[in-house]
Amino acid sequence: MKEKKWFIRTILWLLLCMAVFAGVTVVVDPYFHFHAPLAGISYRLYEERYINDGISRHFDYDAIITGTSMTQNFKTSEFNELFDCNAVKLPYSGAGYREISESLQRAFRHHDGIKAVLWGLDGTNLIQRPDFQNYEEYPSYLYDDNPFNDVSYVWNKEIMYHGVMNNLAMTLQGTAPTTFDEYSAWERTTGREAVESSYARRDSAAPDSGLTEEEKRVVEENVRQNVCPVIEQHPDTRFYLFFTPYSVCYWDMCYQNGRISAQIEAEKLAADLLLQYDNVELYCFYDDPDLIFDLDNYKDFLHYSAKVNSWILQWIQQGDHRLTKENCEEHTEKEKELYLTEEYDAFFEE
Repeated sequence: MKEKKWFIRTILWLLLCMAVFAGVTVVVDPYFHFHAPLAGISYRLYEERYINDGISRHFDYDAIITGTSMTQNFKTSEFNELFDCNAVKLPYSGAGYREISESLQRAFRHHDGIKAVLWGLDGTNLIQRPDFQNYEEYPSYLYDDNPFNDVSYVWNKEIMYHGVMNNLAMTLQGTAPTTFDEYSAWERTTGREAVESSYARRDSAAPDSGLTEEEKRVVEENVRQNVCPVIEQHPDTRFYLFFTPYSVCYWDMCYQNGRISAQIEAEKLAADLLLQYDNVELYCFYDDPDLIFDLDNYKDFLHYSAKVNSWILQWIQQGDHRLTKENCEEHTEKEKELYLTEEYDAFFEE
């Protein structure tokens, strides 16, 4: 009888501990899987692929800023002021077009009244198969409506330690919750030395060539499958799309690989598809050498600093660098002339 009572008591204590463990996780809910943030708790926003879906489900907003790491330094406070809205930021570092598209589709399913989307389109991902997925292992239990696999969330020691306990510690210490201005934002050393330390030039350049027929098909499928449907299905939402502006080092890499024309043609092909929609404003900043050729704006050959994100918001609000059906061809020719005639060797010997 003693052994039986001990066994029953142990099981009951175990169940109680499990219930308390799960209950604390559900109440604090560090990744907003069940509810919006609770007043009085300091939440840390981090781990984009764990927290973004909860933000899109449960936060109060009418606008979205999304894209890859090129959008991490946007400040929602600036966007809100310029565009008169209440935005959340949903960046996905290293994402392809498919991942961001699926994130936006989920946001629209769970949220009515989204009036604006700012979406950074990475040129490096244009000539990419439509189903490209950079991250194969996902916390899928956070993305679906299946209550049974929530056991992976409510009884997860990593989420308890890094999420629940961290948020409670921040609250007890009086630390303010992470704002969307701070979420995923970074500060790094910028300038020529920092950029060139992350970039190795080749000794010779390949002949320049345009897109192959297969590459044209890939670009079209990528945009048609991952960008166009989101726009078509939400005609009342204003989509502010922009090609993320990489530094001159990226164009030098294209020059050395013989891919300048291919890159610009991919942009033009995407632009032709996107400019057919009345609810789209499309922007490209590659016609601004003061931005692209000034390495003080960049931390490496791709990533620009937070001040550039602020400029992008101001340019879009003012309509600067906007592509239209009328000027797209002229912009393309100007871009080709700029980057095909640049003396890259001389630039890097300065």
